Amino acid sequence: MTPNEIYALPSLSSTLWYKDFSEVLPEVLNLEQEFGDPAYKDLDTKSLLVHTKLGYTSDGSRTVTVFALTFEDKPFAVMFTGGRGGRDRREYFVTDTAVWKEARGYVQSLTSNVLARDVPKAQADVELISEFYDTTFVKAATGYLAVNSKHAHPVTGALIYDQKQFTKVWRETKQDGLIRAWNDPKEETPEMRQAALEAYQAGVVGKAVQLNTQLSEEQLLFAASAVDGITFAYVVEPRSRYAAWGLNTTPWAVGPASMLECYAEIAAGRPLDPDLSYIRDLVKTFDVSPEAAVEVATAFITAGGKGVAERLMAITPRDDRIPEEMDQDYSSIALAYRVIENHDVTRFCPSATNTWATELVEKAEVIAATMRLSKPSV
Repeated sequence: MTPNEIYALPSLSSTLWYKDFSEVLPEVLNLEQEFGDPAYKDLDTKSLLVHTKLGYTSDGSRTVTVFALTFEDKPFAVMFTGGRGGRDRREYFVTDTAVWKEARGYVQSLTSNVLARDVPKAQADVELISEFYDTTFVKAATGYLAVNSKHAHPVTGALIYDQKQFTKVWRETKQDGLIRAWNDPKEETPEMRQAALEAYQAGVVGKAVQLNTQLSEEQLLFAASAVDGITFAYVVEPRSRYAAWGLNTTPWAVGPASMLECYAEIAAGRPLDPDLSYIRDLVKTFDVSPEAAVEVATAFITAGGKGVAERLMAITPRDDRIPEEMDQDYSSIALAYRVIENHDVTRFCPSATNTWATELVEKAEVIAATMRLSKPSV
């Protein structure tokens, strides 16, 4: 997202500079004090404005806000705030230093106590930021959206879960009853559970398969979809105490787009066919039997836990580089070696990055070396 793209977004609000209680203006202009002197009301104050462009609340108290500043209708800076009251993290960038100096001089002529700090600068038409304080800025047809980072595609940044759509459907249900039921199983009715599921499922982006699978006491799998080449499984913690239910939705990146067909078969109550594209791909990539590929994929889809690729490590020939004393972590370490040696494997475990694999292998090799040295000589 470039500063120019931020400037082009419609403003959620526009505030006169002396009424800017977010303290954005004093920080951007290197001014020491807050404003609010009633005498400013008689001045030509509309020339300097603070515009709120995007806003996102993660849990009711932590927020992310994107601001743009203009002087005489000329944009000159953007600012990002995040956290409790927008105070935990704050960053700003000046895109037009000439206009910044004009705006600063204008305010300085009316106030005092000007600070002197270096001003971070940015080019208005160059990509500036895509993520801030666990919030990702997703490009949409109407401009940009500020969303929970786990609701954005890990590679392309595309939207994979629409919290606003979830909220819209959730508000159309009997919220009080649902919240009571979701916190106390005794209150739950089949109708309430179905209404909650439909609200969750409404936020899923892409070609979706609707599910209702209790993976564990605290994990409910309610949908799967394919977006930009990756299949995502959508999980929620239905007993959570939070009222902002959509925030608890966690999309898991589970495999290539072809895996969605497996979720559709399971949802329809059919066993996985060895001839499915995803299963054939597993057999070829990991050199396992079709029966083993079907068994592992079915187990993961219906019960969660370790991913398909990691599960397969446990039934393929043992990697002798990993000592038997490290059996507890064997499958993850073996997968890390596979990722380093054949990056194509990550299609089946999208979250297993090269960085993750390299760090895990390095740690494992240090531990293995230490174990060899500690063994008594024969």
